[in-house]
Amino acid sequence: MLKLTNIAARYGSARVLNDISMEIRDQETVAIVGSNGAGKSSLVKAIMGVLKVTDGEIHFLGNDITHLPAHTRAEMGIGIVPEGRRLFPRMTVEENLLVGGIAPRVRAKRQDSLEDIYQTFPRLKERRTQQAATLSGGEQQMLAIGRALMSHPKLVVFDEPSLGLAPKIVTEVFLTIRRISQERQMTVLLIEQNVTLSLQFSSRAYVMENGKIVISGNSQELLDNPHIKKAYLGM
Repeated sequence: MLKLTNIAARYGSARVLNDISMEIRDQETVAIVGSNGAGKSSLVKAIMGVLKVTDGEIHFLGNDITHLPAHTRAEMGIGIVPEGRRLFPRMTVEENLLVGGIAPRVRAKRQDSLEDIYQTFPRLKERRTQQAATLSGGEQQMLAIGRALMSHPKLVVFDEPSLGLAPKIVTEVFLTIRRISQERQMTVLLIEQNVTLSLQFSSRAYVMENGKIVISGNSQELLDNPHIKKAYLGM
């Protein structure tokens, strides 16, 4: 579904991505893990079309999207649940959701999509007239996920979904990601600092350090990898 080949990118003269190659197959959940400064956020921006790629190619559903703008990639079916949620705080829950269904491809189905999201997240329906800023952290993350699903994406990028949440809520969020990916047969790219949870909730993973992929493979095997245990799990 998504294939990156020898991707490189810069911020000015600083090279932030170097020779990144990876692939996500249909209906897979793939994790990108690494510490702060590893290049994960830059990789997300490159995939979404926010950061210009200086070398390499990005293909989505067999199409070369390397130089396509962000809005075109979204229209093709790449959705994102952004780091920090980035909701419209003074808009209601329902208004935030409707923004997610504004693209021409899905606009005609917005009302049906809205009811679908309310069935998936009944708590959002209960709070549909509340301002987003009044929701708890976990509810805001539900809203961010719901907004992304309103666009009927073929691939959803979850960028640091555990950020700023209590440990119990983090587990609930990961369980929600698993549930909706299975129910909707959705392809998921999970970007996370929580290495343990990411590997537990994905089938394959790539480990980033200093803008490069240094290890990749089956998630369970990576959990048992001595380097992963020492560098990320404190074992």
